[in-house]
Amino acid sequence: YFEKKLDDDNVEALVSSLRSTWTPLGILGRTYVANEGINAQLAVPVETMSIYSNEHTQLFERLQKMNNTKLAQPENSLVPPLNLDAQVSYDEFLKQPPFKALHLRIREKIVTDQVHAPNLDLRDAGRDISPLEWH
Repeated sequence: YFEKKLDDDNVEALVSSLRSTWTPLGILGRTYVANEGINAQLAVPVETMSIYSNEHTQLFERLQKMNNTKLAQPENSLVPPLNLDAQVSYDEFLKQPPFKALHLRIREKIVTDQVHAPNLDLRDAGRDISPLEWH
């Protein structure tokens, strides 16, 4: 999940850009884009992962420049980290794709939280706690 305010024109342009970039890479999954940010669950073929990783970095650098602000990311990074799961061969990816297609959708809100507080800052998530503290 990536939270950054985008205007409507930027949302449509972003979806178009993601589609034209990801389709040739064979990426499958679901991506929701709204004025508040992006939420994506993707499956990227191993063979195109390095290209995707570079595109991922460039995307978030472009988003930062759109509003000329720094992103709230760990360790002052401009780019949210990739959350990588199991890597499978391209043949296995084709045999059992984790998603049927690539879906990019514009939503009014990414997270349907029923919160209508105009001053709510979703980047202020409080302090991190260890699993031991949680349980």
